[in-house]
Amino acid sequence: MTALPPFAVSVVIPAFNAAATIATTLDSIVRQTDSGWEAIVVDDGSSDGTVSVVEAYAARDPRIRLLDRPNVGRSAARNLGIEQARYDWILFLDADDWVDGALVQSVRERLELDPDLDVVHYGWTRLWSDGRIIDHGIAAAERDLFSALATHCTFMIHAAVARRALIVRAGCFDRTLFAAEDWLLWQRIARLGARFGRVDARLAFRRYTPGCLNRDLDRMTQAWLQVFRIGHGPDPALPLEEQVTHRLGATDDSRRRGSVVLVCRLAGTFASAGRDPFDVAESVPDDGVVTNPTDLAVSLSESLSPAVGAEGSWAEMWSRVGSMLAPFLDALELKLRCPQLARTVTQRVERAVALRAASAGGTSGMRAARSSPSWAGTPFFGSGTKASSSAATV
Repeated sequence: MTALPPFAVSVVIPAFNAAATIATTLDSIVRQTDSGWEAIVVDDGSSDGTVSVVEAYAARDPRIRLLDRPNVGRSAARNLGIEQARYDWILFLDADDWVDGALVQSVRERLELDPDLDVVHYGWTRLWSDGRIIDHGIAAAERDLFSALATHCTFMIHAAVARRALIVRAGCFDRTLFAAEDWLLWQRIARLGARFGRVDARLAFRRYTPGCLNRDLDRMTQAWLQVFRIGHGPDPALPLEEQVTHRLGATDDSRRRGSVVLVCRLAGTFASAGRDPFDVAESVPDDGVVTNPTDLAVSLSESLSPAVGAEGSWAEMWSRVGSMLAPFLDALELKLRCPQLARTVTQRVERAVALRAASAGGTSGMRAARSSPSWAGTPFFGSGTKASSSAATV
């Protein structure tokens, strides 16, 4: 039996009708400067040429494996990949995204400096399908990220490499969630006492297409709110003895502040997809608070970013969604009894939009260099807060 290398990464790639994009995904793995990896492609019942593309790669490189199965969803597909992984570290990579060629090497070098880490994360770049840069991001360089993960998903699913044993202890991916399954997994890993470390480089790339804005927003919203609630209370899915830290979840102050930020993120997502976000303001709990309007502006601007590709530029995007968000912000100001909130947040969103445009090279036409290619009647945020009848129709 061949001995396993001291460090190697199992790359788990769920794929469904990804024939047009998965070659770029696999190329980015094949071109790694560090050879310590395997790729497990779990085909989730594709009806296009995905299987043929992957089979051709697997024939050329034995480190690539194909698991062919009926369509049961991406979470189940990822869980099968986890089960079949040979190595102690796992990277989750979607079949339309890619990573930098130095990713495995960069993670290895970070672990050599701090071998006790359980999760190594790094920066990312979001792009439109034609290569125009949307924006960049990176999570905080903190060893314990639970407080942040209780309120939002701090990094993209392929912007982190984690210990397989810890993923299994956390229960892998929750198959019942329509969305935010990666957020819940990272949240549970953090609750188990995971030690996080950061690589200060952009190593992950996310591709957005026109269809990505036409999601089932109602089911997505329900999932986001559910994961937020779990983060701010005990998690019944984890054995009590396994929860090394944060057994009771994040603080009530985090719930009150974070709920407002999350609602702003939802409002921006609705506006990006052309849906009126006005009623979303009703889902803010009565005891919600705003300590820093900039947090709301950042949340809004981040959620608006994918709409840039559809509009063509930041200015064109803002000319459409800005007018949609104005009534929402007015309603939020009234709900929170916070005078001048709408005006302040609007000004800071406009500033954030300008900064994001500048970070993308001053124009949305900049292209990235690819180094390798429902909630009605349910308590939203604890304390028994319920959605109004108007919010339930969103």
